[in-house]
Formats: sequence, structure tokens, C-alpha cells
Amino acid sequence: RRVLFRSSGPYRYLRHPMYAGELFSLVGFCVGSPLVWNWIVFLIFALSIGYRISQEEILLKRYAVYAYFVKWRLMPGVW
Repeated sequence: RRVLFRSSGPYRYLRHPMYAGELFSLVGFCVGSPLVWNWIVFLIFALSIGYRISQEEILLKRYAVYAYFVKWRLMPGVW
């Protein structure tokens, strides 16, 4: 049987673990340096990642099968 998508490691729980890691590291930076500007940049970055994810999922073939097995995009139990 041929596997058409990644189903091990972090991909077992999240569809976009790389984006989740980027957001998580930026949250750490914002907590370490809690300036309003940093949180504005985080918000813009998070919104752009959300938009990018939605566009990527539209373009990928056979994505519905993968989405069926891996429910969460960025954070288990949230999105």
C-alpha cells in the first residue's frame, strides 16, 4: 500500500507543524520582549500564516484524505 501523505512524527498530530513551530517561537520572543510592536508583528504574521494555510489546502490534491486522518492544522484542540 502506498502512503500518499506524511503520517508520522509531528505530522501525525498537526497538518502544518513547521508553521506551528514558527508561531510558537515568535510567541516566546514576544513573551521575552513584550513590546506592543512585537505583538503587532506576531498578529500580522499569524494572520498571514492562517491565510497561507487556507490557500495551500485548496491547491493540494488529495488533501481531503489527509485532513480526514489529521484533524488539526496548527494546535491540537484549537485549529
